[in-house]
Amino acid sequence: MCTILHRLVYEAVKQIPRGMVSTYKAVAEALGDPVAARAVARILSENEDPGEVPCHRVVMSDGRVGGYAFGGEVEKKRRLLEEGVTFDGEKVRLEKHLFDEFDVYPILKKMAAAQETLARLNMKMDVEFEYVVGLDVAYKGCRGVGAAVLMDLKGNVLDVGFWEGRVTFPYVPTYLAFREAPFMVGAAKKFGDVLLLIDGHGVAHPRKAGEAVHIGAVLGLPSIGVAKRPLMKSHPPFRGVYVSPGYGLPDISVVERVWFKGRKQPEALELAHRFAKERVKVAES
Repeated sequence: MCTILHRLVYEAVKQIPRGMVSTYKAVAEALGDPVAARAVARILSENEDPGEVPCHRVVMSDGRVGGYAFGGEVEKKRRLLEEGVTFDGEKVRLEKHLFDEFDVYPILKKMAAAQETLARLNMKMDVEFEYVVGLDVAYKGCRGVGAAVLMDLKGNVLDVGFWEGRVTFPYVPTYLAFREAPFMVGAAKKFGDVLLLIDGHGVAHPRKAGEAVHIGAVLGLPSIGVAKRPLMKSHPPFRGVYVSPGYGLPDISVVERVWFKGRKQPEALELAHRFAKERVKVAES
């Protein structure tokens, strides 16, 4: 069990009675946001004790049984039939067997509310800087390494910071800050009076509170998000990536000052990505 979300998913699934099923989406909704349905499925695929956590009782929203790590779909259906679940062809009769009355902490609902509050508090600030810090994270299993690369405006690397630790939250779309912030903040906390460049989104986020907003707010530093993929269709690319203001709402044009020729991202971010990957390999060994 790697994260708090693993514990809560397993806690919910244990509540499904024999002869009943639930869906990945229903479990995610109980946790506070149906967007986490795929994360629920991924977490259940990592279940190591099907006797304790009856993951075979969680099916797809259309009634198909879905995957099962302990024997595949055939074994999953066999177990459900043995428990009295009935089918219409290959689909569970959800109208008869659906359980969705979970008693579990709605962690995603609480996190979304915190993001909405953070977005309301994000105010425009004057941004003057002589240094930038690029921030990225690399993972191996339940371990993560954050890297922070301090550079001047001429492209000179002045210092590098790292922070290593255990992952406490899995990847869930729109909640990435809760996974990555401990590593980025830990790596960057020794640097002050800089502009943060963060591998992630800023205000180009459904609740206007992506990783760059979170991390800038914690450190009290202006930040810009530079993401490889968009979260929102309305977010146009900038030089092939997706740039948006983070904490302090700086003008994204300032990244031109630290985006050196031939780079896919500002160099501080490319280096942070490389250093984090190298360091996590060392941590693994």
